[in-house]
Amino acid sequence: MKKYKKKILFVQPILPHYRITFFENFNKIYDLDLFAQHKFYEKYSFKIKYAKNIKILKLFTWQQNLLSINFKEYDLVIFNVNPKYISTLFALIICKIKLVKTIDYNHRRSSTSRSFFVFIRNLIVKIFTNGRIYYTKKEYFKEFNSNYFKFLRPINLGYSNNSIDTKLVSKLRKEYLPKTRSDFLFVGRLTHKSNIKLLINALVFSKNNYKVNILGDSQLNSKFFKKLAYKNKVENRIIWHKFSSNEIAISNLFNSCKCFVYPGEGGLSIIHAM
Repeated sequence: MKKYKKKILFVQPILPHYRITFFENFNKIYDLDLFAQHKFYEKYSFKIKYAKNIKILKLFTWQQNLLSINFKEYDLVIFNVNPKYISTLFALIICKIKLVKTIDYNHRRSSTSRSFFVFIRNLIVKIFTNGRIYYTKKEYFKEFNSNYFKFLRPINLGYSNNSIDTKLVSKLRKEYLPKTRSDFLFVGRLTHKSNIKLLINALVFSKNNYKVNILGDSQLNSKFFKKLAYKNKVENRIIWHKFSSNEIAISNLFNSCKCFVYPGEGGLSIIHAM
């Protein structure tokens, strides 16, 4: 007799390459559907429902097609609750009405979080979800031992460490010999949090002729930063690489550069570099 696998829906803003292994392994235990903005040509073991993120007044986002999903067919729906994603709130209300179990999988507070939005997010999670899973054990215990806003703490609280798969990274890593390496390297999403503008300004004021390799995921923002580099006359000191989630291609850059630089609010890219 075939064992029944619980059907789970993960709702994410995008599908970052460092989380693919997590979803692949998750799909071995559960029947996983992922709703996120992603590249059509990539193939995975789990099923993907396409999301298109539409900006509203530059501050809010609407995930197209989210409300057309039949949430009733899932045993659990996992959200990344963010008050700026208005469509998430509507989806949570629908799940609440239809008695569909939901969980928030999130940071306790990110480096750029504003207190007002954190309060609103916690309020949404408390009212509309069945609990929360934090990215780290440290966040879980910090919340568990906190006396602030206890009334907003979900009844079900847990953690599932959010990191990257280092098995292939370890195999590809070469010995670090500074004298054999040159240049700087940035790998990550080209968002406002990355603060590439600061990196460009640093090149302008640096006395040495440093060069920086940039492998970033965002065609739209890369055009803006390329124009900024040209305007500041440092375009010849920046080497732009086509974004790739292929660890072999990424490792070639890591193994040839002397220093990794992340001028903004760093995340898993720092772990990747280390």
